[in-house]
Amino acid sequence: MPLFTDAIASRAKDEVAWIGSVSTIGVVLFAWLLFGRISTLLLMAATVGGGFLIALGLSFAVFGKLSLITFVFGATLIGVSIDYSSHWMTMKRPGESAFDRRRRLIVPLLSAALSSAAAYLVLAFTPLPGLTQMAILAAAGLIGALLIVLILLPFAERFAPAKDTRLMERLVIALPKIPRLSKEALRRPGVLIVLIILAGILVFGLSKVHLASGIRDLQGAPQSLITSQLEAQKRLQLPSPAQAFVIEGGTLDQAIQREERVRALIAGTPGLEALRPQGLSLWLPTEAEQNQNREVVRKAVQLASPVLEELLGAAPTGPGDRALAPGDILKTSLAPVFDAFILEEPDEKNGGKAVLMLTLSGVTPEHLAALNALEVPEGVHFVDITAGMDEGLSLYRDRILMLLAAGLGLLFIALTLRFGRNGWRAVLPTALGIVFSAAVLGLCGIPLTLFASLAMVLLLGLGIDYGIFITGNPSDGRTAAAVLFSGVTTMLSFGLLAFSATPALHVFGLTLFFGQLVVWIATPLLRPDQVPQ
Repeated sequence: MPLFTDAIASRAKDEVAWIGSVSTIGVVLFAWLLFGRISTLLLMAATVGGGFLIALGLSFAVFGKLSLITFVFGATLIGVSIDYSSHWMTMKRPGESAFDRRRRLIVPLLSAALSSAAAYLVLAFTPLPGLTQMAILAAAGLIGALLIVLILLPFAERFAPAKDTRLMERLVIALPKIPRLSKEALRRPGVLIVLIILAGILVFGLSKVHLASGIRDLQGAPQSLITSQLEAQKRLQLPSPAQAFVIEGGTLDQAIQREERVRALIAGTPGLEALRPQGLSLWLPTEAEQNQNREVVRKAVQLASPVLEELLGAAPTGPGDRALAPGDILKTSLAPVFDAFILEEPDEKNGGKAVLMLTLSGVTPEHLAALNALEVPEGVHFVDITAGMDEGLSLYRDRILMLLAAGLGLLFIALTLRFGRNGWRAVLPTALGIVFSAAVLGLCGIPLTLFASLAMVLLLGLGIDYGIFITGNPSDGRTAAAVLFSGVTTMLSFGLLAFSATPALHVFGLTLFFGQLVVWIATPLLRPDQVPQ
C-alpha cells in the first residue's frame, strides 16, 4: 500500500503541476488580452472564491461533513461561476453606470444561474450521498457567486476595464458575423453535405458506445508496479483482498462444519483446484471430528500401553474429554492469524450467530464464474467486493444519465416559457454537446462510465448558460465575447485533464473537452435572428 500511495501521489503531483501551470498561464494571458487589467481578473477570481465559501458554509450546515469527492467536484465551480463576473465585466457600455448595468443584466444572469443550479440539483436525486453533497455545493456556489456579482461588484467599478482592448473590439465586431444555420443555409448543398456527414459520424459513434462502471479507471498506479504486486501476491500466496466466502452458523461448530464443506467443494470443482482456501477449519476441526480423532488416539494408546509400560515403566494416559475451543487457540502466539477468520462469535448471554471468513489465494478473473456457480450450503455467501462496487457504480451511472435526460427536458420547458418558440435554441446546443461527447467516447473505444456521466452534468450546467446568453442577445458581440472567455477558461481548467494518466480524470477531461467544443460551435449557429420576445 505505501508503494502504491507514493506512486499515485507522485504522478498526481506532477500532473497537477504541469496542468495547473498551463491552465493558470493560459487564463491569465487570455484575461489580460481581453480585459487589459490584472485587477479585473483578480476581482473575478474573488467572486468565484466568495461563491465557493458560501457553498462550503451551507454544505457544512446541511451535512456536517463533506466527502473528498465533493471537494474535488467543487472545483468545477471555477469554470461555471466565472461566467457571471465575466459577463459583468464584458457587458460594460460607455457612459452606463454600474447600477444601470445591474438592472439590465439581472434577468439573463439570474436565468442562467437558476438553470445551471437546477442542472446540478439533478444529482441530489441519486442514492449516493457524495453526489447529493456535490449537488448542494455546486448549486449553492453558483447562486452565491451571482449574488456577489449583483450586490458587491457595482461598488468595485474602478477595477473594471476602463476601455475595450484591441482583442475585445475585434471580437465585438467579428463574433456577431458568424453565420447562422437558418432555413436559407439549409438549402445549400454544401451545408447539407456537412450536416449529413456529421450525422453519420454521430450515429456511428453512438453505435460503438458501451457502458462500464469505471471502477478500474480509479487505478492510477504505474503498470510495472501493478505487475510486481501481482507477482509478489502469487509467490507469497497472499489471499485475495476482493473475494472471500462469508460463512454463518447458529454455533461456531456449525460454521466450521459448513466451512469444511466449502473447502471440499472448491477442491472437487474442475478449474478451482489451484485455489488455496484459508480458514479457521484448517486449524480447528469440528467437535465431532475432534471426538473421532480422540477415539483413534485412545485406541492407539490402549494398544501401545503394554509395550510402553514394559519398555519405559510408564504409559501415556491419552487425550482428555474436553474439546478444543477457539479461546484455546486465541491464547497462543498465533492469535492474530486465527482472529482474522472470526468475524462474529455467539454471545453466551445474548445468543446470536457465528460468522467466519474463508479467504482464497490464487484467484484470477477466470475463476469468478465457477466460484459464483458453486452450490454452497445454507448460510454460505460468496463475496466479490470488486463486482459489488462495479454494480454500485453502474447503478449510479445509469441513474445520473436518466436524470440528465430528465433535466434537459425540464430545462426545455422552463426556457420555452422564457424565450417562447426560441426556447429550443438555448437547450439544443447543450444536448448536442452531451450526445457528441458520448459518440467521441464510442469512436475512441472508451466506455461510458460514471466519470463521463459526471462530466456531462458539468457540461449541462455550462452549456445552458451559453445557450441562455446567446439566445437572449443573439446579435450582441459583447455577450458572445463573454461566452468565449468563459468557454476558454473552462477548456483550460478541465479540458487539459484529458492529458492525465489517471483514467478517470482522462475520461472526465476528454468528455468535457469535446462536449464543450460542440456547444461552442452549435450555440452561435443555432442562435435566433433577432432578440426573443
